[in-house]
Amino acid sequence: MMRILFLVLAWPLIILAIIVSFDWVRDEFFITAEEKRLANKVQTPKYPSVGLQAVEQYSALPKSERVSVKNSLESTLISTKQWLQDLQESHHSVICLGENHEDSTREFLADRFFANIKVHTLLLEATPREMVRIDREIERGEAYVPLLEADIAKIIRAAKTLNPGLVLEGIEETKEQEKSRERKGEKTFRDDSILVNFWETFTPGELHVALFGALHCTNQPNWLFERLRLHAPLLVADRMLNIRVIGEHQDGLLEAFVFFIDEIGIERGDFVIPKTSRLHPLVLKWFALLLPATLERFQTLVIFRER
Repeated sequence: MMRILFLVLAWPLIILAIIVSFDWVRDEFFITAEEKRLANKVQTPKYPSVGLQAVEQYSALPKSERVSVKNSLESTLISTKQWLQDLQESHHSVICLGENHEDSTREFLADRFFANIKVHTLLLEATPREMVRIDREIERGEAYVPLLEADIAKIIRAAKTLNPGLVLEGIEETKEQEKSRERKGEKTFRDDSILVNFWETFTPGELHVALFGALHCTNQPNWLFERLRLHAPLLVADRMLNIRVIGEHQDGLLEAFVFFIDEIGIERGDFVIPKTSRLHPLVLKWFALLLPATLERFQTLVIFRER
């Protein structure tokens, strides 16, 4: 009886051991080096075919067209160093940095953006009450200071080092503002409150950088950046820029695009598409799904590679 019970209980473990062993043998002996290389480059399972198909379509072009596409991409995709130099000389009034709330994104921004760009005012997706806590932890010398589940300390320290007189504000909607909106009973949005808070901190003639979740920085209705442009004086609105900052593996479609440029021999580390509308028409066709998701929503796209 005990032997039968043992076999019944052990059977699932035996099956699991067989499956694990099969996977190990397959990975060790049957997956080719090329498949392993592709697996490292394409980590999002949903869109690898997009990148592969783009490579195939590019390869099928006549040589003159391949040269045209590649030359266009070579000039459109620039280094972060060149972009930062151009950006510093562009005299923007407002930059909306759309991020994923992840440590890797914040680390990249601290090291590359805020260590190099002169900023007058840094606006965060935090309430004034949260800013009190953040300021206190920064002053205490805490190495890790969380904001929306990612470290904000490196960004603040980098910005303050380059800009000793930095104005640091939290312009997130407060509980009081949320309750006030609800009492009015009208169709209002969280970004309405953020908009009000933004203008209360605005200093004409200075650069303001708002670091917010990516959706807030899109040019779509009811989100912060589009509302800023609609409500700003024309001279200020013309000097506003929305930027998507994203890691190569944070989005499947973008990962497919990075895979494509690698495969056709465009060597880039971290890179920037300063004007997303200027990508080659064929590239826009091959990556049509990127248009509504990213390319049409942001003027500039910053891609950082895996570290």
